[in-house]
Amino acid sequence: MADSPADEPSVDDLLDRLDKVTARLAEAKEPIEDLVVAYKEGLRLLQEAEGRLERLGREAGIPA
Repeated sequence: MADSPADEPSVDDLLDRLDKVTARLAEAKEPIEDLVVAYKEGLRLLQEAEGRLERLGREAGIPA
């Protein structure tokens, strides 16, 4: 994770990257080893986006 919020990708950027990973997985045109790496990257992006959204919600006063 980045050192400061200014260094972090936006939630929109994270979701765009996650969408691209999901498309790669859906196509399944790559070797399984590459798809496993993409899957792990997708999980990491999802966790990061969820964490960022939860933090933004707390900052906005929205209960979890």
